[in-house]
Amino acid sequence: MNKNILDLEYDGAKEMVIPAREELIEYGKKVKGEFIPTVHEEGFETICEFDNPNSGFGAVIEYEGEYYYIYLHQNYNMKNFDGFVLHKLGERAKEETLNICYWPKKYVWKNYYESEQNKELEEYIEGIKEEITSEKYLENGKAKNIGVYVGKESQDPDFPVEDWKRYRKIDLANIGIPVYMKRGNFIPSNYWNTWHLTVEFYMEDPMRESIRELEEMKVGEYFPILVQMWFEEFGGKVLTFQVYHYTDYNYMLHVLMAEGDKVTQVRTDIFSPERSFIVTEGEIFNGGI
Repeated sequence: MNKNILDLEYDGAKEMVIPAREELIEYGKKVKGEFIPTVHEEGFETICEFDNPNSGFGAVIEYEGEYYYIYLHQNYNMKNFDGFVLHKLGERAKEETLNICYWPKKYVWKNYYESEQNKELEEYIEGIKEEITSEKYLENGKAKNIGVYVGKESQDPDFPVEDWKRYRKIDLANIGIPVYMKRGNFIPSNYWNTWHLTVEFYMEDPMRESIRELEEMKVGEYFPILVQMWFEEFGGKVLTFQVYHYTDYNYMLHVLMAEGDKVTQVRTDIFSPERSFIVTEGEIFNGGI
């Protein structure tokens, strides 16, 4: 490709001269990430317009006498860049596109820490690796409806709320008292927030015959970003499993044991992707979020 790459300023507009045609094109960056060539006062015409689904940098390049607009492809849920997109400039710029993404094909796991060797726990983690890293529970580049992973925690039809099926209970602190939780996946609808797990915790208050929210335990969008949490029982103790998203498509699994107000780290594993290149032609992004 021609090395004469014409940079686009991140905010504001920049006039760019394409030497081969001696035409002037002005690109403006709008709030929704739309890059639109505009009609110049001196009479230059708009050659094309299309929506850009992210706020990444873009540039115009020349290849074999044709001009292309190239920009970084962004994972909308995680706000990380994982490839690039080409639009062939012309009347059919919306349709004449090429997406090249390098998405996870599978994950390579490495144990980072364990307090003591636990064969049962090791076999359990080995048995869920494929499932927990599937598109059903993890963002691998093309996930749509991400589910909440469920372990030993159970539903309770006697829990006195209308939508009791949304709640699950377990003695997560190993003190003989169940804690109820309501979990959900937050899927972003803007260019700032990221996909994360939301969790609200509740306990029954027998003295007041009411339900009390444990607000200090509420989980939201913090770094590192919690994306899955579930519970399992080993050796008569309930363990907490947490999957965090750190960078790119890299994740970490923390296993903890809570006993009252004491929390012990049991095990930590990291898992990172082996990638494959996915090429998509003719994909059209529809703006208007």
